[in-house]
Parts: sequence; C-alpha cells; structure tokens
Amino acid sequence: MKLLKNHVLNLRLLFLLIVAFTFNGCVSLTPMPFTDKSNKKEFDKSTIGILGIKVSNEFKPHFQPFVKSFRIRSMDKPDGKTVAFEVEVPENSIEKNYNEYLVSFELAPGKYRFEGFFGSARSFPIVGHFQVPVYSEFQLAQNQIQYFGHITAKVVERKNDKEPRAGSIVPLIDQAVAGFSNGTFIVELSDKYEKDIALLHNKYPYLKKYKIVKNPIVLSTIAPN
Repeated sequence: MKLLKNHVLNLRLLFLLIVAFTFNGCVSLTPMPFTDKSNKKEFDKSTIGILGIKVSNEFKPHFQPFVKSFRIRSMDKPDGKTVAFEVEVPENSIEKNYNEYLVSFELAPGKYRFEGFFGSARSFPIVGHFQVPVYSEFQLAQNQIQYFGHITAKVVERKNDKEPRAGSIVPLIDQAVAGFSNGTFIVELSDKYEKDIALLHNKYPYLKKYKIVKNPIVLSTIAPN
C-alpha cells in the first residue's frame, strides 16, 4: 500500500512538472521595466507597453488565479521571436475575489502579438494552472510609452466543448478541483487609463514626467492557427 501511495504521489509530481513546463516553457523570463526590483528611472528613449489585467475565478472562488508570466511574439517576421515576461505580486488583491495587475514590457519598435497570460492557483494540497487566452496584435511606436487597455478575465463553468478550457486537463484532480479543466475564461477589454496610470504614478512618481499614449488594442481571444 505504501509503495502504491508513493507511486501515485510521484505520478502527480510528474504531471505538475509537465504542466509547469507547458505553461512556462523553457524560455527564461524577462523582468518588466516597471517593478520594485528595477533600478532604471530614465525612459526618454524607451519603447514600452502597459496593460492592466484583472483575473478571478467565479467558478471555484477558493482558487483565485495569480498571473506569473505573459508572452509576446514579434510579428515582423514569419519566425518571430517570443519573449516571456515575469509578473510579480498583484497591485490589488482580494481573497476569494480577484487579483489585479499592471504589467509592462520593453521591446524594440515593431508589430507584436500577445500569446497569453499564464499562472496558477493553489489551496493546499491542490495546485492548478491556467492560461488567459489573449492573442491581440499591437504596434509599439519608437520612444513612446503606450497604454493598451485593461483586460478582465474571469473563470466560469464550462458548458460545452466549444468553450476553450481555462487550463489543461492534467493533473486530472488538481485541474478539476481548481476549476481550470472544467472552466472557461470570459475575457473583456475596457479603458481604465485614468485609474491605471494614477496607480502607476502613485507607485513610481518619477514616471509623471513622461507622456503615456493611449492606444487600445482590439481584443482577440482566438488562438491563431
């Protein structure tokens, strides 16, 4: 019995490792330009994008999603490079309700596409992983700081096979209990420029001298072929 239990635990650990690799991949995570860890305070010649994102789990409220990373792919070439950015702690967080972030990214000027937001939710001993399906294209203008809008993504119960899962189906128990294999994301885009930029300025006062251009994306939640 003990050997069987250890075997089950080892299989569960293997599944968790597979899921973590699937969502985070083998690429290294790039720090966001606007974080507490960054020492950079001059952005005169910087090309930066800003996006708000609020995630919640209405289906399984005990498993509120925490965003850990997001990916952006260059669209200037057919084999464009994908960059993964690390996301730190939420700007706003209410237990069993939501987590809200203000993410930023610094890249060369050009055309890009979001490739999803990734993260996890846990309540011991269960750990679930998710992906918010955002595949919007956008243009980064040279030497500008641009605001692309505010994403709201909430997990609700999945009703049919046409609705994409909020996460993978393995590990079976963890993903189901957390509501990601049997749930789906409802994703919406809004303009919260005043609120988000006020939050940014409050946290990093040195950014007040820079103009932040509003340039909302067109929301797309359909994965490209």
